[in-house]
Amino acid sequence: MTQSLWFFGARLNIIADHTTTGGQYDLIEGYFPPGSQTPPHRHTRYSEQLYVLEGEMTVWAGENGKSR
Repeated sequence: MTQSLWFFGARLNIIADHTTTGGQYDLIEGYFPPGSQTPPHRHTRYSEQLYVLEGEMTVWAGENGKSR
């Protein structure tokens, strides 16, 4: 399963989702243009892990929105 879509200016390729992984995880490859950002959000069923292969990314996480 591979599905592509645009989300807030980013190109996302959904490689696997909860329907193909028994609800364990989603695997998404994303291409984010410089300066792009996602809206604040929360994952309640599983944690989010990011791997940056090229460039850099700032992530704001936690109750006080600290950069990590």
